[in-house]
Amino acid sequence: VVQNAQVAKELIQIAGFEDNIDVLLLDPEKESLVSLLNRRIKKGPQADETIDFLFIDHDKSLYLSDLRQLEGSGWIKAGCFVAADNVVFARIDDYRQHMNSLASKGQVRTRLEESWLEYCQPDFAVYE
Repeated sequence: VVQNAQVAKELIQIAGFEDNIDVLLLDPEKESLVSLLNRRIKKGPQADETIDFLFIDHDKSLYLSDLRQLEGSGWIKAGCFVAADNVVFARIDDYRQHMNSLASKGQVRTRLEESWLEYCQPDFAVYE
């Protein structure tokens, strides 16, 4: 996980977005996503600094609860774009139902983007 985060940070830096994107590592047994954000990002929702784009790709059982915590804490407001990875493959039905419910009330727009799922064997020689 730490290696993946480092690769993401390097790619973000190459793209020139290091001042706009934070890669955060969460240990859900130690803290919540909201407490991590409050600790790492100095301003926070009370200073009108909110999340513009959220890419959810972590413990699949936490997608919905973390999203609800972010909504309730003020980190996510109108205009935020949320992308959640693997919701079909991992059968994250509660998350999809929540988003569809919000969409039926006119609170959000949602769509499902199907894509190819690719897994490969790691090249262990790279990690030696």
